[in-house]
Amino acid sequence: MSRLPRTLALPGSIRMGEVVVLQGAPLLGLAFSIGSMTPAKLLASLIFAVASFFAGRSASFLKRT
Repeated sequence: MSRLPRTLALPGSIRMGEVVVLQGAPLLGLAFSIGSMTPAKLLASLIFAVASFFAGRSASFLKRT
């Protein structure tokens, strides 16, 4: 299988329910521990959320292959 069709098939293999459940706990931990919001903390939170989401997507994809 070539690289492009496999890459295009990736979004269809994501089980969003599992991603939300598995990544919700770390995001809640971040929300309760962050304290007062500053621009630097907001940026760090966004980076954490995006990285957490993509880590969950990768794990879900790897389980199916």
